[in-house]
Amino acid sequence: TLIYEAIQILLFVIIGRLPALAWPGTFSIRFGGAWDDPNGYGILLCFYIPFLYHYSWNNKWLKRIVISLTIIMLLLTQSVTAIFVAFFSVGLVFVIGNIDQEIRRKRIYILLFLCIVMCGFVYYNYDTLLSISHVNDFLEAKEGSVEGHNVSWKIFSNLPFWGYLIGRQSVGGGESDFVNFVVMWGIGFYLLFVIIYLLNITRLCAVVRVTGSPFWYGSLSFQIAFIISMINLPCTDMYNVCLLSSLILYLSTNQYLIMYHFE
Repeated sequence: TLIYEAIQILLFVIIGRLPALAWPGTFSIRFGGAWDDPNGYGILLCFYIPFLYHYSWNNKWLKRIVISLTIIMLLLTQSVTAIFVAFFSVGLVFVIGNIDQEIRRKRIYILLFLCIVMCGFVYYNYDTLLSISHVNDFLEAKEGSVEGHNVSWKIFSNLPFWGYLIGRQSVGGGESDFVNFVVMWGIGFYLLFVIIYLLNITRLCAVVRVTGSPFWYGSLSFQIAFIISMINLPCTDMYNVCLLSSLILYLSTNQYLIMYHFE
C-alpha cells in the first residue's frame, strides 16, 4: 500500500489525478492509500513507521528516505486524529520499547523537550501561523469534518442517565466509536473493550522487549493508535484497520503464551 500511495501522489503531481477524497481547486486533497481512506490509512501508518525504523536495513540512507516518505504520506492524509495518534503512539513505543532504563529515561527527556519546543513554537507564533494562507485553507477544509464530529458528541450529550449505562439506540452516533459503543451498548461494554486492548498492549510490551522484532514494534504502536483513535473516529467501520488489529490481538496473545509457557 505504500507503493500504491506513492504512485497515487506521483499521478497527482504529473497529471493532476485526484484521489477519492479531494475537491478540485481546494486545499482538501487527502491521500488514503489503496482504500482511499485517509483516516484508516493514517492509522495503518502507525504500524509501518516503527516497523521500518527497527527493520534491519543494509543501507541506512535508504532507511531514512523510506521512513521520511512514510511520514510525508501520513501528513498528506490531512487526518488530524491519525497524525496526532501516530506521533503519540510512535513516541510512546520509542520510549517503552527498550528494556534499558537509562535509555528509556533519556528518550523520555528527548520527547518532553521536543513537545515543549513544539508547543512553545505554536504558542508564540499562533497569529503568524493563522496568517499563512495554507493554514487558513486547511482550517476551512476541516470545518465540515468538525461539524460531523460535533454531531456525534451532541448525540452523546443528549443521552439520559440510563442510556449511558445500557445504551438506547440500535444505530451509533457516527464519527466516534466511543460514542457509538456507549449509545448502542452502554459504558460498561466500552470499558470492557478498552480493558481487553490494554491487556493486549501490556502483553505486547513484554513481547517487544523479549523478541525485539520489528513486527511487534509496529504492532504495539498500531494497537495504541487504534484504541486512542476510537475516541474520535469510527475505527470499527474501517475493515482494513479492524482486520489488522484483530490479527495482532490473536498473534500477540499466542506469542505471549508461547514465551511464558502457558500454552
